[in-house]
Amino acid sequence: MKRLAAAATVLLLLSIPGQPASADGATLVWDSDRVISSIFSVEENDTLLIGPGVNISFEPDYSGQPGENDTRPILAVLGRLVVNGTREERVGLSANESLWWGGNEPDCLYIFSGGLADRFSVRNASLSDMVINIGGAGGVFQDCVFERCDLKVASSAVSVVNCTFIFSVIGPGELPGEAGWPSAVTVLNCRFDGRDPASHPPLPYNYSANRTNAIYDRTAILLGQAVSVRDCLISGYVSGIMADTNGSSVQNCTFQDCGFGIFLQGWDQKDTAYIRGCTVLDCYGYGITAYGRANLSDSVVGNCGLLGVYAAGELLMANCTVFNCTTGVRLTFFDHEFVPRWLLTGNRIFGCDGYAVSAEGQDIDLGGNRFDNGTVTNGEGRLQVSRNVRLRVVDTLGSTVPGSCDLAWTDATGARGGQSFPSGSSVNLPEYTIDNDGARADRFPYSLQVRLGPVENRTVLAAGQYELTVVLPILPDLVPVHLATDFDSVSALQQIRFLVRVENTGLVIAGDTTVVFLVDGKEVDRQPVPRLAVRGRASVYSAPWRATAGRHTLEARVDSSGALRESNDTNNNLSVQFNVSGSDSPGFSGLYGGWNPAFISLVTVMIIIYVLLVLSVRHRRRRRMERGPEPAPARGLEPFPAKNLEPALPKHLEPAPATIPGATRIKCPKCGKVNEVASPVRPLEVECELCRSRLKLVK
Repeated sequence: MKRLAAAATVLLLLSIPGQPASADGATLVWDSDRVISSIFSVEENDTLLIGPGVNISFEPDYSGQPGENDTRPILAVLGRLVVNGTREERVGLSANESLWWGGNEPDCLYIFSGGLADRFSVRNASLSDMVINIGGAGGVFQDCVFERCDLKVASSAVSVVNCTFIFSVIGPGELPGEAGWPSAVTVLNCRFDGRDPASHPPLPYNYSANRTNAIYDRTAILLGQAVSVRDCLISGYVSGIMADTNGSSVQNCTFQDCGFGIFLQGWDQKDTAYIRGCTVLDCYGYGITAYGRANLSDSVVGNCGLLGVYAAGELLMANCTVFNCTTGVRLTFFDHEFVPRWLLTGNRIFGCDGYAVSAEGQDIDLGGNRFDNGTVTNGEGRLQVSRNVRLRVVDTLGSTVPGSCDLAWTDATGARGGQSFPSGSSVNLPEYTIDNDGARADRFPYSLQVRLGPVENRTVLAAGQYELTVVLPILPDLVPVHLATDFDSVSALQQIRFLVRVENTGLVIAGDTTVVFLVDGKEVDRQPVPRLAVRGRASVYSAPWRATAGRHTLEARVDSSGALRESNDTNNNLSVQFNVSGSDSPGFSGLYGGWNPAFISLVTVMIIIYVLLVLSVRHRRRRRMERGPEPAPARGLEPFPAKNLEPALPKHLEPAPATIPGATRIKCPKCGKVNEVASPVRPLEVECELCRSRLKLVK
């Protein structure tokens, strides 16, 4: 990311003149040493000419003052760059090693153009401790030495001729490009050395971490398509060449003491690469690897730790020598929908630990090839042809068995082998072999033993049969692992439920079944148990049950009818004991179906109402007691006389209004209040308006 940011920064700043070289179309000549501590740009129509013996140093800016555009030392070329060193007076371009510190990489030299050719020519130069980025610019590096450098190329036609790379690589660039720009890299007569001779100076910060066991842990040439590498020597890198198969060629090159020699990656089975006259020796991995279509001729591959030649796709291999590898040549399909052509002729393959040639998926004719050097042959023979056999392992219900199974086989010759494989995948089994004397041995039919844990099945794989379904009599095993009530403490007549957790401890999925709940041996409920995966669990609740006082035994029985086939039917039951406190008398709890929060709330409200009523009655009684005894009946009440009567009335009687017949007044003997009595019907008693005493009227 830091390097991408640096590239973007340079492209932005190139449009801003930092230290302009000269007027448009002019040539700027550097004939003396220079120090670059910020961005120096060469404009699009200008040319920078560096003469013999000049040394250009890229140094960080120690002044503490930022430069006009940037404090990073960069030579950015939009025009043309010409470096004219000689054998006697080489041009030097070097970066201060401190620029590597902190995880940075010194992208010191940028050459960028719009897909134009002949934009730079660098000859007889020594470049060290720096990264060179080339984007959309054609040119040549010739007779140069790169020490601890990265030469990065993007969308450019670049030639690298007669150069030496010491702990240095050629890789893909990061500058933007366009589809129409030419993109081809030619590396001719160059030497790449990634080993660690004592004469080399200490490695910079980032590079030192890549050095492992005297091999530089990077790829010497890592590029895309249309790469041409000729007459080069590459040694001491983890990979010699990695390139796109399409249009690439490697000719007359030597790869030695690498991890992997040549690796060509194709993205289509028709992508074609050419390898001619190469030597790949002493690699600890593969000598030559090709995906797509490879033409391999007149080459030598030897002393490789794994495969000499690996081809995934079509291979034309002629006049090659492969020796002292684990397997000489391995052939397989690039795409199983595309049947490749394999043609091997005029080759000599010998001294391999296994077979000289191993072909997967189809036959091959090895006529015209030799499998010895006169005395040494191959460990197991000339040829092994194998087939991919798809093995599907299922249980008795037809479900694919999860996990990996163990396969042991015995072929028709009595040879034995085995491997682990996931069910439904393919295993590679030899179809026939040809020994060192040319005798063919058919390996089919196979006796197979497929095992999963303690369960196994033996079957036969017939000749021409490349797909097989194996049924293992493996069964589920349902076990109740937890049983309890849904309340920690239970009271008599309380509604409770029971909980059981069921686990499938078997090797396959368990189908649907049921669990029975029993209390004191009597069934109280039956509930379904869902389908369970391997090691799957399910929690099952019973319907509500009204508790009765005392100590009880609760039992859960899984698959009590035995309808589900299991590996173990003796672990299907689980029982626990629990206590129920209280009495079985209904009481309020019996009337309302058990003590519960709603019932308790109702009882509380009723008690409050009852208390309020009692208090009201007591209050009224208290007030009556404070009033004293009920007064004696009032006497002397007589009807009002007629208006024409003259006799005087008693003092406590006064005439009432004449408008109401029978109206009169009566004086309360307790408080002295005179109360008016006016009614068309004579009442038996009245109430005193003041003290509320009852006054009885005498007839």
